[in-house]
Amino acid sequence: MPSLYGVRGPCEGEDCPLAAPGLFIGRETDNDLRLPVAGVSRYHAKAVEQDGAWRIVDLGSSNGIKVNGLRTREQVLADGDLIHLGPVVLRFRADLPLSSPDPAVAAAGPDDPTSAAASRQRRFRERDREIQHLLREAVRLKRRRLRRLALLLALLANVLVISGFLLWISLRPQPGG
Repeated sequence: MPSLYGVRGPCEGEDCPLAAPGLFIGRETDNDLRLPVAGVSRYHAKAVEQDGAWRIVDLGSSNGIKVNGLRTREQVLADGDLIHLGPVVLRFRADLPLSSPDPAVAAAGPDDPTSAAASRQRRFRERDREIQHLLREAVRLKRRRLRRLALLLALLANVLVISGFLLWISLRPQPGG
């Protein structure tokens, strides 16, 4: 069953199963997934199933939504996509197994100290993946900015060459004069 997994925010470490026709997300108490934090609108977004695919739809929120770091109004979700709703980050899981996703947690009982340790390790792995994704995104944006800067510098260089040529033409002695 598909779900939204809390990576950061009040639902961190929890799975929220998705069921047709959809799931409302926001601060208000009548939302299916309530996120009572600043930066999340009262009715922020809705996860809907359409033609067998899940999509996230912004409901006119103040801060909007981002999927994998890119702002969007509506996006079809793929397994592992990170959904940013203000300070809250959710990971879309296309198919949640019926048992615990971590065999170490399933083998250990709820009172077993290794269960808590396995849960912490899983959270650290999730955070590490998110940080790696954000770093890749920052490098990509930096490269894009450098390309724009390089184009701007090339344009400036061409302007300087043309203006220098025009100045040279205007200052050179005219033949027969």
